[in-house]
Amino acid sequence: MNNSNINLAEKYLNELGNFKDSIKPIKGKTIHSIDNKVVRVKNEYTGEISNYSKTDLNEKLAFQMYIGLTPAEITEENAQSRAVEVLSLLP
Repeated sequence: MNNSNINLAEKYLNELGNFKDSIKPIKGKTIHSIDNKVVRVKNEYTGEISNYSKTDLNEKLAFQMYIGLTPAEITEENAQSRAVEVLSLLP
């Protein structure tokens, strides 16, 4: 994957993290936090927090962008739908 898509994916995740508090649970999961290395997803039913490699998720997002996912700016209005896209990439 080329670096420009990886950089866009990194920016995309960071922007999504800025709106994590306004994102409602999706199938019982919410984005708990995003830092330089890890995306933490909280299971709202059990309270368990799972850690996912930000690098791996960036690569998956970069591929999605390569095949057509629009790397639009994330706003409060579209953060929910963007979170659905990101969470759908997780196991």
